Amino acid sequence: DHLEAIGDPARRLIVERALARFEAEAVPALAALPRFAIHGDANDWNLLVRGGRGRPSVAVSLIDFGDMVRSPRICDLAIGAAYTSFGTDDPLAAAARVAEGYAEAYPLSEAEVDLLGPLIAVRLAVSVTNAAIRRALDPHDPYVAVSEAPAWAALEALDRIHPRFARATLRAACGFAPLAVPPFRWEDAQPAPILPPALAARLDAIRPLDLSAGSLLLGADPHHLAPAGLRELIARELQESGPEERAQGGEGSRALGLGLHGEARLLGPLPPAPGTEPASIHLGADLFLPAGTEIRAPFAGRVVEVAIPPTGPRLLLEHGSGEERFRTLWIGLESASLADLLRRDSIARGTPIGRIADSEGNGGWPPSLHLQLIRDDLDLGARFPTAARPSEREVWQALSPDPTPLLGVPARRLPRPAPTFEETLAERRKRLGRNLSVSYRRPLKIVRGWRQHLFDDDGRAYLDVYNNVAHVGHQHPRVVHAIQRQAALLNTNTRYLHDNLIRYAERLAARMPAPLSVVYVLNSASEANELALRLARAATGSRDLIVLEAAYHGHTTSLIDASPYKHAGPGGEGPPPWVHVAPIPDDYRGPYRRDDPEAGGKYARHVEEIVERLASEGRKATFLAESLPSVGGQIVPPPGYLEAVYRALRRRGGLAIADEVQTGFGRLGHAFWGFELQGAVPDVVVLGKPIGNGHPLAAVVTTPEVA
Repeated sequence: DHLEAIGDPARRLIVERALARFEAEAVPALAALPRFAIHGDANDWNLLVRGGRGRPSVAVSLIDFGDMVRSPRICDLAIGAAYTSFGTDDPLAAAARVAEGYAEAYPLSEAEVDLLGPLIAVRLAVSVTNAAIRRALDPHDPYVAVSEAPAWAALEALDRIHPRFARATLRAACGFAPLAVPPFRWEDAQPAPILPPALAARLDAIRPLDLSAGSLLLGADPHHLAPAGLRELIARELQESGPEERAQGGEGSRALGLGLHGEARLLGPLPPAPGTEPASIHLGADLFLPAGTEIRAPFAGRVVEVAIPPTGPRLLLEHGSGEERFRTLWIGLESASLADLLRRDSIARGTPIGRIADSEGNGGWPPSLHLQLIRDDLDLGARFPTAARPSEREVWQALSPDPTPLLGVPARRLPRPAPTFEETLAERRKRLGRNLSVSYRRPLKIVRGWRQHLFDDDGRAYLDVYNNVAHVGHQHPRVVHAIQRQAALLNTNTRYLHDNLIRYAERLAARMPAPLSVVYVLNSASEANELALRLARAATGSRDLIVLEAAYHGHTTSLIDASPYKHAGPGGEGPPPWVHVAPIPDDYRGPYRRDDPEAGGKYARHVEEIVERLASEGRKATFLAESLPSVGGQIVPPPGYLEAVYRALRRRGGLAIADEVQTGFGRLGHAFWGFELQGAVPDVVVLGKPIGNGHPLAAVVTTPEVA
């Protein structure tokens, strides 16, 4: 009755569509649904929370109990889900998360869940209409508009989503099958072969191709994902036929290839923007076949649509009737071979429907057939997507179940399904020590790295600001090529002479200030720090070691003793008598701040006091510290700190070790080594995995005297 209050005709039409769905779907069914007392306005303005100011906020209660009414209980969830969709990029996903939690605590019926979408939309429609009415009455009341903008944004976003897709999403969130129709039963379908007999016989030796985000065939280089690179890789893989392929097709014959339904593919431009979710889940199955291969209809049916976009022709067929009705989408057929289909009313089972196009006619892809089964095309016709976002996988795979049985591939040729995230996590907990920790509440399953990005098994890109060893980026081509060439020739140890080892030592030492000139090459930073301690003990005749608060230097037994991050942390037993802990030179949080020009010297005096106390007992000290403490918080010591510490050590016969695992090789930008920023020269320098771009290499560089 008040829609005229909404001045924008396009917005008024959105509200009218929401009301029409409510009246057509919800009104006839609401009276039969369970009812109870609900809070009719459960939104964030009516919520009491405890916490804030840096502490987690915990919901305590609702207010405004004057809004309580007796109503169908599904309205309770619909109202809360409507408000939870405010301020999100994906209001349907937000509503689904609320629905999932609600249904876990209080199970709902299918009839209730099927009305959730129209109820959420009509609640938003009421909200924006009410705001428009009140704004007309009192345009200066700020409370009138407090929810208007986010409600419109949510309503407009939901209006762009097909109602049947929204229903399937909410059904899945509440624990029901996304589609109310029975699942597809292949044993009842009895499809005809889609390939001519000569090619169908070669399916016994078909080669499954891994085109997933973690594919060893594709590697990490995005050039391999472009059509030309993909054609070359797949052609090479299928040409290298094994005994089974040769038995089927003759010596050197090209094997047929199979692309798998449901795998997460990264076949678009890399990287997808971090924080976005690429449409990576493949909804069809692919047969890689010779161009010109004739394809036949597996079922009787009719032509729904032939479309010819730039990516290659698409053919949509419909089969069956009633609840058993379904559609098949065919991509990769020659456009010329499809012309005849448009003149037919129906297609008989086993009838030729087209020939495989060459790469030029297939949008640049290798000659192949993409086949997709569609239970509900959401009125998209031949524009139905061929890939889905991982978060929506369950719904899209219900709409497009696996069509591989249609291809005639023997079950024994199908690979085992890739482990799910949950299976990988469970096996890790079973097979690896539980104290080998993983990060994040929901750990990441990382399968690919390229330049500054890491990719998970669903193809999501993450900007890598945490992984500390890929010094020149993940999979740098020069690094990969060098490893491949050397691994193909020799892998041995320092027991034998080799010029490369000497050349590397010369080049590394040339980067160091004098007198640092002797190099030891090792496998890890922990091993390198252990060697540095052995050198120091041999040179000083003493085990005493000074380290900084919060320091971490490795995970061997000695280095855990030497690392406050470990021995003073959970499960730690404190430092042994030979380890002495000095204050971290933090001029932001520590006792001496950046406005104090003497801060460096003052922090150094704490180390000097330990050195002098040990000297009074006839003991010499070794000082081990990162040039810029990293685990302690990326601390940049005040000017003069290291120089003063090193001077105090040497005055009493001590030794200085600079741990450059994190800071070395120019990673600080202004200097090649962290200690150079302080104008100091240590006696021993420890280097770690950045040497090998994350591969297990490390080094210790020291003076001839210490060596």
